[in-house]
Amino acid sequence: MSSSAAERGESLESIVTALAGSAARAIDPLPRSGNSRVFRVECANGVFALKFYPPRAADPRDRLGTEAAALGFMATHEIGLVPRLIATDRARNAALIEWIEAAPAAAPSEADVDSALAFLARLHGARRQSGADVLPAA
Repeated sequence: MSSSAAERGESLESIVTALAGSAARAIDPLPRSGNSRVFRVECANGVFALKFYPPRAADPRDRLGTEAAALGFMATHEIGLVPRLIATDRARNAALIEWIEAAPAAAPSEADVDSALAFLARLHGARRQSGADVLPAA
């Protein structure tokens, strides 16, 4: 959870309800693999990833805004299988994102590489589409 949400004494359940519009049935933390904290959340209205970004004091980059803009752009231009952004909360530095069930490719196959290349080609092809010029650097 973000330090600001924790400092306000907010529970994960109240944050999920505010962002998802539905109470959580289950909230499971994912193993840390970066500097964001992510939870898998099950609600009556779907399964989501609840992501807390690093505090801006610790990292001045707008990671929430960058990811939100990128997901919106890819959805608008139908780039590929990317999760849908459900909600963002600047005060909590958090986002609720559609959950896409997947497993890491332990030993990527040729088909996995082809899929990744096809995604990158679609993304590269959209570089001149409306809105691409205002996307922040990743």
